[in-house]
Amino acid sequence: MQVTLFREEDDAALRAIVSATPVPGAIRVATEREPGFLAGCAAMGPFHQVLVARGAQGEPVGLACRSTRRLLVNGEPEETGYLSQLRVLPGYRGRWLVPKGFRFLRELHEDGRVPGYLTTLVAGNREAEALLVSKPRSSLPRYRFLDDLETLAMSVPLGPRGPVEGASPEELLARLARWGPARSLFPEVTPDDLTGRGTFPGLSAADFVVVPGGVGAVWDQSAFRQTVVRGYGFPLGALLPIVNAANRLRGRPALPRAGARVRHAFAALVAVEEPAALPALLTALLASARGRGFDWLMAGFSANDPALAFARRFPHVPYRSRRYTVAWEKGDAFHARFSGGPLHVEPGTL
Repeated sequence: MQVTLFREEDDAALRAIVSATPVPGAIRVATEREPGFLAGCAAMGPFHQVLVARGAQGEPVGLACRSTRRLLVNGEPEETGYLSQLRVLPGYRGRWLVPKGFRFLRELHEDGRVPGYLTTLVAGNREAEALLVSKPRSSLPRYRFLDDLETLAMSVPLGPRGPVEGASPEELLARLARWGPARSLFPEVTPDDLTGRGTFPGLSAADFVVVPGGVGAVWDQSAFRQTVVRGYGFPLGALLPIVNAANRLRGRPALPRAGARVRHAFAALVAVEEPAALPALLTALLASARGRGFDWLMAGFSANDPALAFARRFPHVPYRSRRYTVAWEKGDAFHARFSGGPLHVEPGTL
């Protein structure tokens, strides 16, 4: 067994691995990376590396991604690392493979790009928490709990699209610069990010909506990353026909059948002057999503963000995870940089 960086001939195998390893939960979902695996990595950060675990014949059996993005930390832009997409085929899972992967990651980390990383684990994933957090091997970096996250799959109301107000790129940048830094970990936004050529692939100024005291965008990632429902847990799976019948009566989209792709987009770069402005902004974002044919809008929040209480008022399916800092040396100092007030969550980059 060995761990190396991505090779062009790995593309089809890695797309098959992420499709075959759904994320557990009440709704089991898997990610597809059509038409190419690397295109989906660009959403996690402009700099990204894909680590590939290989079997005895050199075939890919697992992967992980290391990426970096400039985030506002205490109001100042800072290159910040992110670890994601840890996937291993069932027949190759075991504690021995993870340390080998982290030894290779440690070698990559020596490039000095970032002092540490953020990462997320699905809430209730006891196997991953035991392996990485509560009972890690001494050779692994230290995982420190940062905050609980809640991603709301908000159902887009059926019916005609209402009026949605946009703004010029200059006005959007001014609003984002004014309200974004209120939450640490808000991305640094540049003019290129509003043209489709920046660090948010495919996003442009036309995707944004503005309301008094708020701004945000509907980010469509279907050109490079798709979500497929693999199944439902109990009791939701047994009650699915009843739930969908009720949704239709209320003018809400039905939950997809197993095997179907989810028609969804992400609420991106959501910034508000104060939490009370969020309902108007989400209403405008849902109206924009409705006009573009989406059934669901994914909005993410930290559990300690007062804005979450306003977002929960909208019909939604919750998806919970936990965010950690990850570092080998000077980990306490790296972790402490993110303590304090509410932290921003950008669900389309997770």
